[in-house]
Amino acid sequence: MVEDKNYKRDNFSTCPEDRPLIVQFCSNDPDYLLRAAKMVEDECDAVDINLGCPQGIARRGHYGSYLLEEPDLIW
Repeated sequence: MVEDKNYKRDNFSTCPEDRPLIVQFCSNDPDYLLRAAKMVEDECDAVDINLGCPQGIARRGHYGSYLLEEPDLIW
């Protein structure tokens, strides 16, 4: 979402009936996560970081549950 100016437009939409709404991101870069959160902060009630995904794509992308191995990065 941060790198592609069209990603949010093409992949994120909401309406008042969605509330309360929590947006979940996967990231291994605190600065990117903050930038993405700021992009949706006025359209949701909370932002969550995915720390539970155990899939191979999360291992390859270094996010999800694999970040739990690096507590300094997520605290």
